[in-house]
Amino acid sequence: MRARNAILITILAWLVGTVFYGYFWVTSILARPDTYGYEKWVMFPLMGFLVYRFPFLVLGLVLLIGIELVVLTKKN
Repeated sequence: MRARNAILITILAWLVGTVFYGYFWVTSILARPDTYGYEKWVMFPLMGFLVYRFPFLVLGLVLLIGIELVVLTKKN
């Protein structure tokens, strides 16, 4: 498999996984019985996800692509 295709598949899988993870993270906060007021607004937990979880997910993607590039260039 060429490096370009492997990276593209990795990015697509990361994107799908991040969307599902974000969706379940936000809905789990909204489903809690102790949330009220502005906490029930979808943007509040979504902003929390973007601030607290998303940077680490992006860092993981960058590390994974870096590892793929090292492995695939050594292979060829």
